[in-house]
Amino acid sequence: MAAFAIMAGVFALVLAGYVFAMLRRRARLREAAADLGGVHQHDGWTRPGGIGGPGFTIRVEGPRRRFRTTVSVTAQAPGNYVIDSAFFASPLDWSHVEPADEAQREALARWLEPGASTHRIHEDRLAAAGISRIFVASERISTSVDGILTDAARLRQIVDVLSRLAGPR
Repeated sequence: MAAFAIMAGVFALVLAGYVFAMLRRRARLREAAADLGGVHQHDGWTRPGGIGGPGFTIRVEGPRRRFRTTVSVTAQAPGNYVIDSAFFASPLDWSHVEPADEAQREALARWLEPGASTHRIHEDRLAAAGISRIFVASERISTSVDGILTDAARLRQIVDVLSRLAGPR
């Protein structure tokens, strides 16, 4: 009987710890949403949810045991690309872009020109925001960060960099 009571107590403590961590995570996301001028998007009891704001979306997903924060901004891109931050070195380093055929390079260069006319600034801003890779799709630009990112200042930096890159489309 004592072993059952100990097991029940341990289970209750683990469950209480999980619930506390989950509630604290949601509170941090709500605070970050308020700081960014967005709203927290509730996604059920077991998922952290995300933040939606004017022109951006932040999603926290945990497909397995690790969480990942994805920040997206709206854009009208000419296609799908994966761009490493080293691409923005001066001059542009096309070895850091996938796919990299000539026609796609030209389309990407024309599209980037209004939003990325000073490439060096973007490289510095990418480093400051902790962005190592950017995913460009026809209607979105996004990047992912390991873990649950709730630091409003860093999230604001990431949204700002991606928005500047997207430019006024």
